[in-house]
Amino acid sequence: MKSCLDLDTLTSVGQALDWDVGLLDHIHGCDECRAQLEELKTARALLADEEAVRPDFADGVMAAIEQRATQEQRAKAWIAWLNPVLAGMTAVVVAWVARPAPWALATSALVASLVVAWRENAAGTESA
Repeated sequence: MKSCLDLDTLTSVGQALDWDVGLLDHIHGCDECRAQLEELKTARALLADEEAVRPDFADGVMAAIEQRATQEQRAKAWIAWLNPVLAGMTAVVVAWVARPAPWALATSALVASLVVAWRENAAGTESA
């Protein structure tokens, strides 16, 4: 009765024999081992095939990263412009609801816009 080799042993034998299947008597005489070794040889050859990376692949990745950074900067610039405007509009609504003197309406809108702009400038200076 023949005792067949396990998969790890067949792999080691294949590597040791440089994947030349016909060099061992057992493998030569055992159809099952030889078939398994041939399958391993084919799998190894497929795994060893290297697909070349396109030369422009890294450039494409870097361009995508730069594009995303530009989009994020545009979004931040839009928000930075929008905050003082919204603060001024809020001040106008509050002043209109309270019905103060006409000069108070303009003053409250101006002060709110200046405070928001000053806070954003201070926050930008701290992060830099």
